[in-house]
Amino acid sequence: MRDLYYNLAYTYKENNQPDSAFIYLELYNNISEWVSQQNQQIEIAKAQSSFDLQKKQQQVNKLLDTQQRNKQITIFIFIVLILVVIILITLLRVRQKVKINKLLTSQKETLQEKTNLLEIQQQQIEQQRDLLSLQNKQLQESQQIISCQNKEIQQKNQNLEEQIRIRTQNYKKTTDNLKILRLSLLITYAHLLSRY
Repeated sequence: MRDLYYNLAYTYKENNQPDSAFIYLELYNNISEWVSQQNQQIEIAKAQSSFDLQKKQQQVNKLLDTQQRNKQITIFIFIVLILVVIILITLLRVRQKVKINKLLTSQKETLQEKTNLLEIQQQQIEQQRDLLSLQNKQLQESQQIISCQNKEIQQKNQNLEEQIRIRTQNYKKTTDNLKILRLSLLITYAHLLSRY
């Protein structure tokens, strides 16, 4: 379009039409100026865009560096945390083993004390058993003695009962004899009285 205005201005100039040539030359200048301004704005926009692009690239690079650093820090923190967890687990296991060992030692000592106590009790039980066995023997001997004494007492009772029975019989006989004698004396006395 610009070249068209220029060619028309040149043609009108050659044809001695300066007014028309001036108008098209004016249009040519306006368009050239506008194109020049547009080109400048494009160049400025390109420069601004290039600057913005560089700035954004720098920001992106900075962001990437920050992300890389953050990633490295995260990995480092993760490794440190894993190490801390491993150390804590190890410490807890060691502590637990120490507690278990103390508990086992305590239980072993308690078991030993109970075993000793059981042995003492077993000795006491054996002594009591021996004592009971001895007392049982003594009791059996006492029972035998009592049994013998009971037999003797029964024999004596029987003898006494027999003696009492014999004496009772003798007493009855004597009483009967006395009654008979008394009766006979009474008869004799009565007989004597009847004579006098």
